[in-house]
Amino acid sequence: MGKVEAILDAATSLFAKKGFDQTTVSEIAGKAGVANGTIIYHFKSKENLLYVMSWFTLNSLHKRTRMEVAGASSGLEGVDLYVRAFYGYLGEQPDQLLIYLQNSAVSARHADPLLLSNLQALRTRYLEMLTELVREGLDDGSIAPFETGGPEDVALGIQASLFGAAWMVLCHHQELKPLLRESLAAAYMRLAAEVRGAAT
Repeated sequence: MGKVEAILDAATSLFAKKGFDQTTVSEIAGKAGVANGTIIYHFKSKENLLYVMSWFTLNSLHKRTRMEVAGASSGLEGVDLYVRAFYGYLGEQPDQLLIYLQNSAVSARHADPLLLSNLQALRTRYLEMLTELVREGLDDGSIAPFETGGPEDVALGIQASLFGAAWMVLCHHQELKPLLRESLAAAYMRLAAEVRGAAT
């Protein structure tokens, strides 16, 4: 394992266990088996390290989700697979997702603007993937037209519910499977043409 990988692994473990603010560069260096200066050389600051880790986490989630939804036969099925991919990642990589969620509470004042820009661009692409699935569902008829809001609003609402569920699992120790079931039920009630037709 190279030094950068060792640093990322050590930081993942410590940030998830102790939190970002309570973890020092010295602790990360000690766990990674490198000098403090090595971390500064590669990442410039602890904040930059967190943003790099967040980018890798979201990039991994984005790639996994894109692979999962590629075989969808309808827009609605694609949304279903998007939700399942998120929960699958949450179940397999809880520490990485916890650190990503912690990132939102950390000041960006000391982070590299390019890192911030790249992370925001990736966040946008991850949301746009879901928005496009909703649009496909409207086009193919698997998703009923909305009385209020558009595809962007609906996608944002679904994504917000996913990250909220992740917070409940990771910080409040709620069980994952019931939240997955409820997330899918809520999505189908909001989107599915046949379900919404039966409810009216």
